[in-house]
Amino acid sequence: MLYTYTFRTAGLLTLLLTMVMFSCRNDFEYSDNSGQLHFSADTLFLDTIFSDISSSTYSFKVYNRQNEAINIPSVSLEKQENSRFRINVNGKTGPTVSDIIIEANDSIFVFVEVTAESTSQNSGEFLYEDRVRFYGTENDQFVQLITLVRDAHLLFPERSNGIKESVVLGMDESGEELRIEGFELDSDELIMNDEKPYVIYGYATVKPEDTLRILAGSRLYFHRESGILIQPGGTLLVSGSLSNDPELLENEVIFEGDRPEPEFSDIPGQWGTIWLRGGSGSHQIENLTIKNATVGLIIEEPGSQSVSTIKNTRILNSSSIGLLARGAHLTAQNLVVGNAGLYAMYIDRGGDYTLLHNTLANYWDRSFRSTPALYVSDNDLMGNSSQLSLFVANSIIYGRNAVEYQLEFTDIDTSELLFQNSLLRFESSDEDLNSLPYYDTTNTDFYLNCLFNADPLFTDPQKAQFSLQAESPARGTADAQISLQVPLDIRGVNRVTEPEMGAYEISEN
Repeated sequence: MLYTYTFRTAGLLTLLLTMVMFSCRNDFEYSDNSGQLHFSADTLFLDTIFSDISSSTYSFKVYNRQNEAINIPSVSLEKQENSRFRINVNGKTGPTVSDIIIEANDSIFVFVEVTAESTSQNSGEFLYEDRVRFYGTENDQFVQLITLVRDAHLLFPERSNGIKESVVLGMDESGEELRIEGFELDSDELIMNDEKPYVIYGYATVKPEDTLRILAGSRLYFHRESGILIQPGGTLLVSGSLSNDPELLENEVIFEGDRPEPEFSDIPGQWGTIWLRGGSGSHQIENLTIKNATVGLIIEEPGSQSVSTIKNTRILNSSSIGLLARGAHLTAQNLVVGNAGLYAMYIDRGGDYTLLHNTLANYWDRSFRSTPALYVSDNDLMGNSSQLSLFVANSIIYGRNAVEYQLEFTDIDTSELLFQNSLLRFESSDEDLNSLPYYDTTNTDFYLNCLFNADPLFTDPQKAQFSLQAESPARGTADAQISLQVPLDIRGVNRVTEPEMGAYEISEN
């Protein structure tokens, strides 16, 4: 026992001596920063943000290129507590942090966020600036922080006793209310214009008998799982107009996600949908772009047989479906629905559809897609059928897949179907599918003067640019009489003689 005790004691003493010896080493000594730091950027530009909404997190690196460790006595925001920026320096948060050590020939990160308030003096767009100050014994060094702030109308559900406001969608099978996070628009919120953008959290809901009017040039930005909900009896009127600048689209109405950073410009599924519920009114949508939604637009069966119209509108980059129509009555002219995770356009439960000079194009490349660009059915998931009338003229339905339109009829004799002067992709090797009468492309009751499986030569379909190249087979192949109903293309170009199929005329400029 004495031997064991002595051995353990000796081991403990050896460990203590080793710790003392290493504690005397000068590896961890450092000198105060003399002001010789280097930075990955002398100015950090944060992307545009909306007033009262936090930015993404940005960062820059601070380098110590000396052969000894240094201590920075303090790193601080120049505006201190008055700054709307926030910093995190090597795990410490500010506005002032002290004693930041950087080892020899090493570096650290500084992370930056900002939330800028709107004021009556700073309406519209304004620059917000501050500086990060690095204290040095010989001289201080600075990194400039700059962001562009856009003043905005912020619309969101109220919170009461920790519970967010919600709106009723209906009742479930057990009689319980089905709700979705959202709020009802007040009467003074039913006209939206281009004075300031709108940032929407939850579903902005239009009550029965109310009409939401969205005027030319309006910009609506939706947070995750947010959108617009038109209740039965309500109406949506979107009144965009043609723009002079094809890049700025100053008169276009635009719906997109609330992340304005460039890296989010084409990320699908950032927000929910525009939902026109069954029993709502005769909606009118013109010169609208819907980008990066989960489902771009849902139109359900109308009230009192009213007909909705969509003109000069683009629905792009939806993570699921571009346009979902259920028993709707819809006339669409110069409608472009492009690049969706499942369907560009999905129609079920019958309805009445007139699609003139539309472009339905699906070149989705973010995941595998086996579904067609256009799906049409006269029945619902329970097999209940309704009468369907579908007239597609002077249009293009195309994409990556061999079959880009799918038709399902309970009884084709009770429905009306005609594709006229349209470019379609249907290269099926399925004998059962090909034997169905409504896929007989030689039957002029269903197909009249159509082109099949000829690449339309879009400008850049992966980037959702669906204008046509000069060599496109769609050139001059539309029916001129039908084109008289839609005399201008989606950009306002005249369709005079020998018009093109689809929403775009070929421009010679």
